[in-house]
Amino acid sequence: PLFFDVGLTLDGQTGWEHLLAPIPLYKDASTFFGNAGMVYSPTSIVAGHVNGSKEYFRPRQGLLDDPKYNRFMPRAALERQHASVKMIPKSEVSFPLIAEGLADMIHAGGYGAIGEHGEQIGIGSHWEIWAYAEALTPLEALKVATLDGAYFVGLHHELGSLTAGKIADLIVLNADPLADIRNTAKIAYVMKAGHLYDGDTLDQIWPSVRPYGPIPWH
Repeated sequence: PLFFDVGLTLDGQTGWEHLLAPIPLYKDASTFFGNAGMVYSPTSIVAGHVNGSKEYFRPRQGLLDDPKYNRFMPRAALERQHASVKMIPKSEVSFPLIAEGLADMIHAGGYGAIGEHGEQIGIGSHWEIWAYAEALTPLEALKVATLDGAYFVGLHHELGSLTAGKIADLIVLNADPLADIRNTAKIAYVMKAGHLYDGDTLDQIWPSVRPYGPIPWH
């Protein structure tokens, strides 16, 4: 996969999704991809030797007892997900090493992007951010999740940061993610297409009040 991605870069491709299998990623590769301005989305949630980061975060998240998550995901599906969950130490996952490779590439001039992969809808995107914050600063990890992701799909001129003239979709948090990256999950409000929603229920609260629903599995 490393040489394949080198070939993609030389052919003018701008980025890719999924893991660069060599772990750790050495300086020759990270510098090459960084200097080329490539975008790397490792999808650490499923990638690693042997386990993806979801195997680390899922048993620690307490989703079975989370009222918000049980509201938006069918209980039966959630229980099936957790049927074989076990607590594993960080030594059995490689996302900190994957994060180091991503960080080296970014510091050499490249970009990153999160890739939740559909494994744990909603909270999985936060796991991606938290995984990359193992090697990136909180601000760098937030940039990967926002502006860099918009750059990946060529929409950084329209969204991805709070800038005059851009689409103002945003999240308002209850706590500072720069103090603790896990605070990204403490969502107070969501702004989408000029409408403000409650972060727990997705009830619309501005410009008019309108409850979310119905939820089919309730």
